Amino acid sequence: MEHPNPAVESGKAYDQAGIEALFETGFGYRISGINVRNDDDGNRFVLLFAKEGGPYNDSVSMGEFSYIGEGLPDKGDQSTDSLGNAALIQAQTEPVPIYFFYQGEHDDGWVYQGLVDVADHELIHDGDRTVLEFTMHHRAEPSETEETGQQTVSQPENTAGTRVTRDAGRHSGLGGVQAAGLRSIR
Repeated sequence: MEHPNPAVESGKAYDQAGIEALFETGFGYRISGINVRNDDDGNRFVLLFAKEGGPYNDSVSMGEFSYIGEGLPDKGDQSTDSLGNAALIQAQTEPVPIYFFYQGEHDDGWVYQGLVDVADHELIHDGDRTVLEFTMHHRAEPSETEETGQQTVSQPENTAGTRVTRDAGRHSGLGGVQAAGLRSIR
């Protein structure tokens, strides 16, 4: 498989079967948050998912955003040793393609948001337990201008000062890392 996968379109919504076909993988019953995969050549990549209304308090926006690691709240503190968390920690110093998908509350599918990189991580206490908070950056994607045919680099939207918080009344039955009842405040 070529990375980045040229068949995946930024801004396009995919269902689970479509994502499985694009990445030649299977999720089983449902999609979880951090999915570590290897292609046929043994190259590692990650499929990363966040869902509005899920059990985590991710702050998801274009540019830089925070992402809470894997490990459901009812399972206690998160670990740096779980497969998904360890893969994201390693990707901070040894980057791999991380394909980021987001599903809003009223979306039928998972919208591909582009490739992201891990900038930092830290263990924090969220009031109930210790969680891993990853600082993620959207990669700038090259695009071609219609007038000149030359490549330019699109810059992510500036979202400084925007924070997405959890609406405690909503939870999803989905496992993995997903955004929790998101509402944006400034």
